[in-house]
Amino acid sequence: NRDRLQHSFEHDASGASLIVVTELQEPLRALEALHGVLSVGRAATPAEIRAATRNWLGNGAARALGYAEIRRRDDIPVLEARARADGLADFRVFERPGGSIAERRSAGFDEQEVVAIRLLEPPAGTDLRLGLDALSLPSAPAAIARAVQTGRPAASDRLPPPEGSRKAPLVLVFQGVHDARTEGSASVAERRLSLRGVAFVAIDLEEHLQRVVGAFPSHLALCLVDAGAGGERRRLAGPAGCEAASGRLVHDRPLAFAGRQWGVRVLAREADLPGRGDRSAFLFCLLGTATASL
Repeated sequence: NRDRLQHSFEHDASGASLIVVTELQEPLRALEALHGVLSVGRAATPAEIRAATRNWLGNGAARALGYAEIRRRDDIPVLEARARADGLADFRVFERPGGSIAERRSAGFDEQEVVAIRLLEPPAGTDLRLGLDALSLPSAPAAIARAVQTGRPAASDRLPPPEGSRKAPLVLVFQGVHDARTEGSASVAERRLSLRGVAFVAIDLEEHLQRVVGAFPSHLALCLVDAGAGGERRRLAGPAGCEAASGRLVHDRPLAFAGRQWGVRVLAREADLPGRGDRSAFLFCLLGTATASL
């Protein structure tokens, strides 16, 4: 009976974890589509970004898509004037309180650089706002630097909401947008010099798990963890304490996601498994023993 229950759990858990991994590829495809629009060599308009992102938002893991432009602080008035000329009357560049200058420097950015969100869809619904300097967000400078260095999408840590906000924590995935002549260049120095900005997608991992919960048996619980460089698991989404759960009914599937080592954990309690009360094997053995005795 124990072997049968274990096999049933592994079968269901493997399918559930595969669904989570597969669904998490959707925001990366959305980011790639947006990156293609932004890399054509001219400035995309808000209407073009709205059209390019419409089909990716609302039904999947992507909560928001946008573009942040890199500028020197001396150029901020020009950036703001251009945005207002495009119809964004209230556009201004600002920072989230508590941003770390040391984090900027360690990622290779100086205090005179900003990466201001220039285009955003949808414009509301998250703590992201037009004009927000992405370098003021925790862990974002390091993710942007990795995106430039590798030429590939790079994910941030889970970002805590600002003080007083009730919005969900997000993970941001960035991809560098460069001058057309150096797009895809293998040289890190060339990519850094030609960097125009970054495309990004915002992911609500808790909402993502809730969206897929109907696709697997109800006795399973899902957990997303960040394994990190040291191998210590940190919970990204799922029930409290799920990152440290152990036992016979725990299934782990590694997930390489946008330059980070994540994992999907599927857990269950033995008392909740279907067929837990099936005593057919016990009755069969008892009947066989009784018959042999007779």
